[in-house]
Parts: sequence; C-alpha cells; structure tokens
Amino acid sequence: MSASDPTYPTVALQRPAVGDNTAGRKALQRPDPGASVRSAATGTPGVSEQLAAHIRDSSASMFMFASMGTVLREPDVASYRIYRDRLLADYGDPKDPIVIMLIEQLALAHLNCGQLFYKASSASSVECASAFLVASTRLMAEFRRTALALPAYREAVLRLERGPELAASAQEKITSDSKLQEVNHPDESSRGFRPHEHAENARAIA
Repeated sequence: MSASDPTYPTVALQRPAVGDNTAGRKALQRPDPGASVRSAATGTPGVSEQLAAHIRDSSASMFMFASMGTVLREPDVASYRIYRDRLLADYGDPKDPIVIMLIEQLALAHLNCGQLFYKASSASSVECASAFLVASTRLMAEFRRTALALPAYREAVLRLERGPELAASAQEKITSDSKLQEVNHPDESSRGFRPHEHAENARAIA
C-alpha cells in the first residue's frame, strides 16, 4: 500500500495549539466537562482502523523525517516512506511484523549514525565532538547487534514452525550467535568515556 493511497488519512507531525486559539487554551487549562470522550477500545469505526494502519506502515518513515529533517532538508515524509518500502522489498518483502520493525530500526539507526558523525565534524569544540562520537559509537554497536539478531530471529521462527522438537536447537543457535557477537563486537558503551581517544578522533575529523 503506497503512501498516496486514499484510504490513508493525511497525517503530519503537528505542534500543540498555542496563541489565540481557543481550543488550544482550553486543552492547556482544563478538560471540557461537556466534551465527549472517544473510547480507546472501540474508537470511531473505520477511522481508527485507518489510523492504526497508518501507524503500522508510516510511523517509521515519520520518525526518520523527524530525526533527519535538520540535516536532510529536501526529503519529505513520503520520500522516507518510499525508502522504507523499498528497503523491505529488497529484504524479500517480509510479513512478520517483528522482522519489519527490526528492519525499520536498522534504517533509523543507520541514518542517525550518519547524522551523529556530521554533528561531530561540525561541532564547535572538541568536547562536543567527543560527545557525538561516543553516541555514534554506541549506536553503531546497537546496529551491529540488531543486524545479527535479525537472521537469528528469522531462523528460530522457521525452526519453531517446523516442529517443537527443533525449538531447543533454535535456542542453542541464538545463544551461540549472541556469544559470538559479544566476542567479535564488544559493547563499546561499557568501556566508558575516554576523552583522549575521542579528542584525537575529533581533531582528525575537524
């Protein structure tokens, strides 16, 4: 389903109502006792279903736009939605919602790693550059962990679907992959902050 599908309502990142808007003042002051409250369980028939589908399919692209908008000013929300949809298609168009969410998280982490490196290179001081480099290092470590977890998760699901007798071997595979990951890619965040290392990296980037 495309971002321009008419069944999707137009949803944008909105700011709270301020200024002379009467509804905004009421919302900030106190709830209106006469206002009807829509049930969170039932919602409005049709509308809630459309919004739920929009959250499922478009929330990742909206967060990409929100986090990258200050760096990449040309792409709009629809551009990130197309990027997200093509990324899923390149991965084989998975239907498992957990796989889809992991791929979306990888895309968010990848884009924001680049943003953190950009901020480090344009920082006004070595201290600021060091902070951005630390954050980017930690995010890269999380990216690697998620990338390794994705195929392990898919394999475990396939093994469990083939029969309960293979569940134990699937769990052993996941445990083995986790241990291998810890050896090859130790958590950089556990090393703590090392000013001299990051100061040298900041000077090299500057």
